[in-house]
Amino acid sequence: MATASATVTAQVYGQIQGAPPYIGSQPFARQDTYSQPVQMAFSTDSVKFWPTTQGIRFGNYYAYSIIEVAPSGLNQPSAKFASGSSVAQLVTGSQLP
Repeated sequence: MATASATVTAQVYGQIQGAPPYIGSQPFARQDTYSQPVQMAFSTDSVKFWPTTQGIRFGNYYAYSIIEVAPSGLNQPSAKFASGSSVAQLVTGSQLP
């Protein structure tokens, strides 16, 4: 019998490249900002949540966490998305009912 996987939904403002910790005003190697926020759902089986030390500007919004999605194959980088939610909000929202 397959078990249900929890998901977490978050509003994301763009993608980043770089490695944690995400500290300071320029913590990313590269930042791609979306033209508008996008609501995305992530399976908790394949994500890590990283805090930022402060709100980092993404267009007209501020990111307070990074959602890292595990790579889907060998020699692939992980995908990292900037979210306006805190890590605590993401963890709370990812709990199975």
